[in-house]
Amino acid sequence: MGKDYLVEIKREVTYIKPHEEDDLEWYDQGLELLEKKEYAKVEKKFNKILDHLKQDFQRGD
Repeated sequence: MGKDYLVEIKREVTYIKPHEEDDLEWYDQGLELLEKKEYAKVEKKFNKILDHLKQDFQRGD
């Protein structure tokens, strides 16, 4: 699988974003932790999502 092939797929499938599944899973986990009042863990989960969003923004995604 060459680089050109991957570029073509990325161009055709623009709706898939890096970390999208991880972010959704971490969001759900964060909500569960919030219900348990484990606020320090909640903060860590949501900071992971924010870090990914910052990375996406810096890359221009």
